[in-house]
Amino acid sequence: MCRTRSCVLVDPTPPDAVARPFAPLTAKLQKTFADSPKSWSVDAKSIDRTTFDLSVKNPNGGDEIAHRSPADIMDEIAALDAESAKVLENIKALL
Repeated sequence: MCRTRSCVLVDPTPPDAVARPFAPLTAKLQKTFADSPKSWSVDAKSIDRTTFDLSVKNPNGGDEIAHRSPADIMDEIAALDAESAKVLENIKALL
């Protein structure tokens, strides 16, 4: 219960409780600090000190994924629904 004008909800789970299940994996990976085919390292000096932009730009990410438009996805859903309706009608006819 808040008795002031503004309230801050705090997650009662301590951060170490969240990280604890990942500790063995983290320790194993940090022994070598080796990069995998999907990982990369960035020199700290190359980070823009005005923005500290740490957005993900993996140079080893592979090909760009071409996403379909929402209209294309909706058209496919409608076509699949129509196909399902036909199948259900055929099944009903067999009963």
